[in-house]
Amino acid sequence: MPRWLSPAKQKVLKAVLQGSVLLPYHAASETASSLARTNSFCFATAYSANPQLSSAVVECIASVKSQLGPSRHPHLCQLLVTSDAYGSHVEYAPSFVQECLSSKENAPPVLVGGAVQGLLTNRSRNVAGVSLFAAHMPAVELMPFHVKGPSLPELIPGQWDSLIQSSHAASSSANNVAAVLLSEPHFVQVDELISRIQGVVPCPLVGGVAQPNAWGENPWGGQRSLRGALFLGNRTYHEGAVGCFMHGPIQMDALCDQGCRPVGQAATVTSSHGGTILKLDHQTALLVVRQMFQSLSDRDRDMQIQIGLDTLGDGRNFVARNISSFNPSDQSVQVAVADVPEGSVVQLHVRDPHWARHNILKQIQRYISQLPEEVRSNPQQLGSLLYSCVTLAHEEEQMLQDALPKSAFQGAQFQGEFGPVPGGAQTNSFLHSYSSSFGLLRQAF
Repeated sequence: MPRWLSPAKQKVLKAVLQGSVLLPYHAASETASSLARTNSFCFATAYSANPQLSSAVVECIASVKSQLGPSRHPHLCQLLVTSDAYGSHVEYAPSFVQECLSSKENAPPVLVGGAVQGLLTNRSRNVAGVSLFAAHMPAVELMPFHVKGPSLPELIPGQWDSLIQSSHAASSSANNVAAVLLSEPHFVQVDELISRIQGVVPCPLVGGVAQPNAWGENPWGGQRSLRGALFLGNRTYHEGAVGCFMHGPIQMDALCDQGCRPVGQAATVTSSHGGTILKLDHQTALLVVRQMFQSLSDRDRDMQIQIGLDTLGDGRNFVARNISSFNPSDQSVQVAVADVPEGSVVQLHVRDPHWARHNILKQIQRYISQLPEEVRSNPQQLGSLLYSCVTLAHEEEQMLQDALPKSAFQGAQFQGEFGPVPGGAQTNSFLHSYSSSFGLLRQAF
């Protein structure tokens, strides 16, 4: 038993881990046949607001063990902690979880996660505490990684080969690939990292940017750095990104809503330098953008304006970005990205929360209608991860929980979100802002 636990907490945790579950096993909706299938997927999630980090971890572990049942051990966990509640102690959170879930019979699960601004739980937003998502996924190979730059992660020899072969092969329920990724807020090359990963292994990828000022050494003095806290295994990192590839009979569907509606006409970038657009359709960029804005309705002009950027150039994969500035001297437009390639298509977008709510609701309803009957009748076989912008109203988690109230759901507020473009390919993920990105996990049939 972990030595950092009080005797009372050790007794509770020991009983839970040994199978003498003190909490009721929430499996009433499972059929006898699904219970007999030890190879079926099962997901659980737990939340604790206990002000003592170690106690909060114990409460979460006791809850997920109860939900999974005595015969199911978690293979993958995502741990999210609000640093404002626990300060620099967030450093110890992943080792607490790993130690509690280690035993002679089972290796500790692969763990990813980080410090976030707030949790989304019990239909509430910006909640402080600890959230733990646990996935029992037999026959799924997990490949965790940590990177400090945009180069491809280093994996065990042979793993890249299997990922590449499966991601480029014909669709097969036994050999799918998916990934989760979390980065610290000053890792500005995360978009490049995502692009490189999906250039080699096209697969659904979701995740988010952790909270700044969470943990880590400050090179300029002081107790805390400007960086975030990232969890991998039993360690905490303050730079780069952490993630995990999942390979096997897994299905991850990525849903993303940017909260922005395209308006006006589109134009093609004909001259650019870095993140500066110099010419659109061979005219000065500022002139064209002004014409775009003036063509909008009064209602649209009153909304917050962003610029949609489609680097693929087909006009169907817009990623909303902030307009940083205008330069009257050369009539250029500066976009909040590192690079705007020539040939990209741009179109103004407006932040429209009512449109966004309707759009994500349609996506959720369409997704649920296409779920296999076994998953709909046993919702604990569906795991939902939500990475949502800190500025949003966060109604989307209520929509999912209303539709599938017994499925395992974990959500939190992030500084940026990774996911596909709405309506675009599942295998093309980008860094978004003002968005909500779902990763919906289940067994592939």
